[in-house]
Formats: sequence, structure tokens, C-alpha cells
Amino acid sequence: MKYFKYILALIAVSLLAVACSEDPEEFRQTSVVAPVLKTHGMILVTPSSKVENVTFAWNALRPGYKTTVNYELFGKYGEEGAEVSFGSASGLSLTIAKEVFNETVLSAGAPANQLFEMTFFVKAYYDNTSVNSNTITVNIQSQGDLIEPEFTGLEEGQKFELSSATWDQNLSFAWEPASLEVGAEIEYAVFAYFNAPAGPGSRAIPDEAVELVRTTETAFSMTQEAFNELIVKAGAPEGQQSKITLYIKAYSAEIPEGLESASVNILVTTYSVSYPEKLYVVGSHQGWTPASAPSMPMTDVKGIYECFVNLTTADGADTEFKFASQPDWDGTNLGKSGDITPTTDADGNLVITDYALNTDLSAGNLVLPSGIYRIRVNYKTKTFTALKIERVGIIGSATPTGWDGDTEMTYDPAANSWSLTTNLIGGEYKFRMNNNWTYSIGDNGQFENGGNFTFANTEGEYKIIVNTGVYPYQIKLINTAFSDYLYIVGSHQGWSPSTAPGLKGNGEGIYEGFLMLKDKEGKENCEFKFNPDQDWNNNDFGGSFDSSTNSGETGGTSNISVPSAYYYVKVNLAEQTFTLTPVTQVGLIGAFNDWAGDAAFTYNETDGTWVLNALALPAGGDGFKIRFNGGWDLSLGGDPADLTTDNGSNMTVAEAGNYDLVLNILTKPYKLTITKK
Repeated sequence: MKYFKYILALIAVSLLAVACSEDPEEFRQTSVVAPVLKTHGMILVTPSSKVENVTFAWNALRPGYKTTVNYELFGKYGEEGAEVSFGSASGLSLTIAKEVFNETVLSAGAPANQLFEMTFFVKAYYDNTSVNSNTITVNIQSQGDLIEPEFTGLEEGQKFELSSATWDQNLSFAWEPASLEVGAEIEYAVFAYFNAPAGPGSRAIPDEAVELVRTTETAFSMTQEAFNELIVKAGAPEGQQSKITLYIKAYSAEIPEGLESASVNILVTTYSVSYPEKLYVVGSHQGWTPASAPSMPMTDVKGIYECFVNLTTADGADTEFKFASQPDWDGTNLGKSGDITPTTDADGNLVITDYALNTDLSAGNLVLPSGIYRIRVNYKTKTFTALKIERVGIIGSATPTGWDGDTEMTYDPAANSWSLTTNLIGGEYKFRMNNNWTYSIGDNGQFENGGNFTFANTEGEYKIIVNTGVYPYQIKLINTAFSDYLYIVGSHQGWSPSTAPGLKGNGEGIYEGFLMLKDKEGKENCEFKFNPDQDWNNNDFGGSFDSSTNSGETGGTSNISVPSAYYYVKVNLAEQTFTLTPVTQVGLIGAFNDWAGDAAFTYNETDGTWVLNALALPAGGDGFKIRFNGGWDLSLGGDPADLTTDNGSNMTVAEAGNYDLVLNILTKPYKLTITKK
């Protein structure tokens, strides 16, 4: 009975609980809770970011009962702007491609390529009704159509008459700015190319475009002289009217490939000015002998000459000198217009700036303290600038001392070059004069606007050579692991390394020369090996050689076997390859025979030279060259004391007459001795 009372009591409590679970009116949800659109950061649309997405998110609509809800995102630009839809979603977020987002923003009337504010809200749909969310404001940078730059004040077919009489007058060009991404730092480059018509003697395909200027401005000016030189560099003939095509490219971080403008064709009449090929520095530093005076090369700008010149006198006294236009006193000589007053800059460097030269025959000698100078002569303005060189050093992360200080290089007066043997590692480097960043040689081989050199070769010891007697200044890195000579040891000379003929290397593993590979015992084939030493104690290089080809690989253990013949041999130890070209004829061709046929040399087996006697040669003119096998695949030209196989210039004699010629081409330097009978 007691248990029965407990059960009745439990039932009563349960009924009371059920009755209490029915909410009174004051606890029931009586209104709809709208969705809440979450705040959003700035949206940046650029050409490169168009592939990205934009996501908006919100809290759910609460209608007070279970039902299906869909959402739509709307945006509005300005107070009077129309509401535009950015898309619908059944969930609590919407992801939109930035490119689509940008198009929709612009369709709402928002400006292109600007930063502005735009309002957004979400509309929730359910049971044939809708509820709007709160409104948020978002900062947006839109991206409109890219607008290329456009020339202003330049007409199609406009004529430009350039003249040496007005060489220093400026030409000006301007353009409307490009429209790229918002806030972009835009750099412009103006290009020109020579658009020659097809026909005899003309270029049917325009040369590569030449850059006239690179600037962040929307205009530039340059002298007629500078414009003339660049147009000629583009391929236009001197002293004639040519059609030149100009166009602009606009670059930015987002558009590194550049946005190109429409081109404009103009008619430019260039002019021709003759300048000496070199200037000779004649003076007390070399005995006042023009024929042996150091020369200054013309730079890539006509009439400008630059290089290092050694004005050191034997007794240390001041140097007296003049600039001569030819290696004698019969041309134009540039001398003193007044005392030279060198200045000392803040770092103690001795500097001469734009000193006016005098062309009068009575002009006195120029005077400077004895030493080495970097000299730049402007033949057009008859002025020169100079810097006294106290030292040259290499500095950079590729060098042992890093960027903390430079390592001094040694000067070679005979070669007018500076050298240093040191270890190099991966990194960058540059050359400085006088421990001063104002005077440095960069990767363009010039004193100004040059970047750092990059060393990406095999790390190790290198001989570094800076040739300051040419322009641009030339830099050479020579891996000291390669020997100076590579000897050809074989059956042509009795297999004796100590007496084997050697091919001279270029310091970079390239060896070349001409020689007779004829078996001493009269066998059909000659066998040999390449050996960097004149003994058998170290490495030697053999391998196989198929006479049907003209190349092979070094590194084999067997001998190289080739048909007995005279060969041009070129070996690349760095790449472990070699080339042998059979030579059946060595001939001379030139103006003396109207460049038709070859006057044949005769091989002298005693000393390995080639001889051509009693040949009648005219003075000057188109001259002559040496070629092999009656063709132009292999030829020699250039300086007779240092002939080159690399498209050397024609050689000439000063006086007409009969000449004996002796050609020595066993190894470099290849030499042609020309003796008048």
C-alpha cells in the first residue's frame, strides 16, 4: 500500500510538469529575427587578383518556426544608385569570383580604377515573404578596362629633319598616361624600329626595336644627336629619309610584360658625321711617338671615347700629352686651352671635369700628374673628363671579403688591365675604383648605371681580369684548374709528351689550333691523345672518333684514331668534347683577284707553316682574308699578328707590291707575316 502511494505521487508530479511546459504568452517568440550580414574588409581588384574569390557571410534568419530560407546578396553605389544582385545562396555565405564581382560593381554605376565605398545587405526569402539584413559599408578598389598610353602632338607621317648643325637642339615627345591598376607606379618605355620597305638592298623584316627612353614621366626630350644615333642604331641608313615606327609600353607590378600603345609612323632624315675610329694619347709617358701611343676606343655613342690610359712617366714627373685623331701628327690634335686645374672631391679623388680642348696647331700640351687615369673625351664638344686611378678592387658576396671591403687588383701596363687570383662562390660582385662607390664598373661594362655581376659558375679559384683598354670594359673569369696548353701526343710525333705540339687555351677550357696529324710510320690512320701535361703522370684524354663525323668525346681510355691529314682542332675540356676539321686547302682571297678563287699556300713540313711567295697585292681597299677548303665555314682575319676565326676583318697592306706571306697557325696567336719583296 505504501508503494502504491509513492507511485500515485510520481504520476501527479509528472502531470504537473507537463502542464507547466506549455509556454505562457510572455515566453513565446512573437517576431522574426532578421539575418545579420557580417562586416567585410577592403576588397582590392587588380589584373592579377581577378582569379581570386570574394566571400560574404551572415547569421541565419530566425522566423520562429521551421521553414526553408534562401538568401540573396545586394549591393548599392551611392545614395541614388540602383540595388544590384551579386548572387543567391541557400547557406549562410556566398562566394563570388573577383572578376564577376568587379563586373557587377561596375554595373551598379561604381567608377573604374578608383577606390570608393559601396553598401551591401542580404535579403532572406521564406514563405512568400522576405526580410532584409543590416547594411554594411565596404571599401572597394575596382579594376576597369586597361587603357594604353597614347602619343599626343605626334601625327602619322610627321617629318623630322635632323642635322649636324643643330645636333644639340632637343626633340620632345609626350603621351597620355596609361590606366593600369589603381595606385600603380607606372614606368614607360618608348621604342623605335626601322620599317624599311622590301626591295633590293633593304631589310624586309624590321630590326629589333631600340629603346629611346625609360621614364616614370609622360614626356621626354633628347638632343637631335642622341635621336640620330638611336635611329641609326635601329637600322636606318645615314643621310637618308626613313620610315620609323614609334610605340610606347607601360609597365607596372601587376603588368610586368607591359601594355603597348598604338604605333605611329614618322619620317626621319638622319645625318652622317665622321669621327676618328680611335684617339691616340701621345706624350711624355711614351716618348711622343704617335705610332706607338696608347689609343682610346670610341664608345657606343659616336664621337665619345673612353678607357683607362697609363700616363705614368719613368721619373714620376708630370705628364705632358695631346690627343691625336690618327697615329701621326697630320690629323686633328687636341691640346691645351689653359691650365688644367684638377679638383679633389670629398673622398680625395683627383678629378678633371669637362676641360675645354684646343684644336689650334699652336695649342700647348696638356699637363697632369703622372699616373693612371680613366679618361672620357667628347670629340663633338672638344672636352674631356678624367679621374686619377689609385687602385681597382673587387667587392661583393661572391668574394672572400663580401661587401665589407674590396680586394685590390694588380695593374698590367702592357695589357692595360687589372687582375687578381682568388676564390669565388655563388653570389654577386662589382669593381670599384679608389674604394669609392661613385666610381664603379657594373655588369654593363660601364662607369654608370651598371648592376652587380652574378657569379653562378663552379665555385673555386679564378683569375679575374678587367680589361680597361677597351669599351665597354671587359671582364674575364678564368678557372685556374685549366692548364695553359693542351698537348697532342701520338703517332704523328713518336708518343713523346715532352715534344708534343700544344694547343693554347683561353683559360676557360677551350683549346684550338691547326696541325698535321700524319702517322710517322706511314700508316693510314694517326692515333693520339690529348694531354694537359708534358708527361704521363696525370690525366690524359682519349676516346673514339668516327671519320664520318667531325666531333667526339674526350675521356676514353683508348687512343683517338683519325685518317692522316692536316686538321683544325678545337677542344672543350669543360664540356669534354672536341672537333676536328680536315683542311685540304689554305688560300688567300681578296681584292687582288676580285674575290674569285684562292691563291694557294704551300705547307712547309719542316716548321709547320704555310707559305705563299711573290703575290702582287694592291694598297688598302677591300684587302684580303685567309680561308680554308675554298669556303667560308672556316676563315682567318683581323690583326695579322693575332688572327681570329671569329669573323675577323679584312687585312690590307699600306703599299702596292709583291709580297711573301708566311702563315703560322699551329696554335694561338695565329700569325701572318707579310714581307714586301
